[in-house]
Amino acid sequence: MVIRNKSSLSSTPASVTQVTDTGYQNVANSYGGLTASAEIGNLIRVIAGTGRGQPPSTITANTSTQLTFQPPLLMDDTSIWIVEAPTWTFQADSTSIDNANPLTPVTLSVPTANFIEQAMLIAGFTVDVNGNESPDGDQPFREDWIYGEVGAPSGEMKISIPGTLAIGSNLGPAAFYTSTVALQNGVTCMVKQAPVGADLVIQVYAGTTLLFTVTIAAGSTVGSATGTPAIGPETPVIINLTAVGTTLGFPHHIAHQWANSAHIAGAHVFRSGRVGSDRCRDDLGQAVIVG
Repeated sequence: MVIRNKSSLSSTPASVTQVTDTGYQNVANSYGGLTASAEIGNLIRVIAGTGRGQPPSTITANTSTQLTFQPPLLMDDTSIWIVEAPTWTFQADSTSIDNANPLTPVTLSVPTANFIEQAMLIAGFTVDVNGNESPDGDQPFREDWIYGEVGAPSGEMKISIPGTLAIGSNLGPAAFYTSTVALQNGVTCMVKQAPVGADLVIQVYAGTTLLFTVTIAAGSTVGSATGTPAIGPETPVIINLTAVGTTLGFPHHIAHQWANSAHIAGAHVFRSGRVGSDRCRDDLGQAVIVG
């Protein structure tokens, strides 16, 4: 969801330092609204109606539905605004333009990181022969929705531990990579039947090095841990269980899946991946344990 805001200000334009929009409380955030103080340092920009063309103002405080900012902005009940990051993160220069016709199109590319399902604000500025840049305010800009690209991982691994899980070490089948793989998104562990009476604690090792400790709480079927460790070539991936619930039954389930250089024996538990290219970031860097 991308929010554009419109408040119940007066129809008479006035210089204001605070705006309220109850629309921040919506189904996307379970009607909780903004996180208090989370927008401090970001910018509020009027994109339509009264106040369009002013430089953005810096947010100094916020509640779940209200923004406070400085300097003041001229606004009324026609003003529509957005909240944006405090700086232009990516920028690029075009070649010099000697063009008497302002309707002649000019194209330039702005390299960015790979954003997945994110709104972006894109603007154009002019620079004179002395290097002076047009001010940030009444420049042409456009909001764009970036779908992003998942990218292709260079290795993927899944391991499963069928049957009833119990405390023990090296419970999974033999599994390793033939080249170094750097994880990107930590590890996620899943079981089909939730542990009862106590948590399920899983340790993931690369050889003798502990990479992750994951807890699946009693009554839950999923647990995760963050981190970006690397797994070296021919290093065995080892799954240990250090605690289980009082009852834990798991159906047998085996499904092989592998990609590129990954060596897999067994199935359905451990997924790991790395960035496929400079412009694509994959979502695979994770381990999955399924009973």
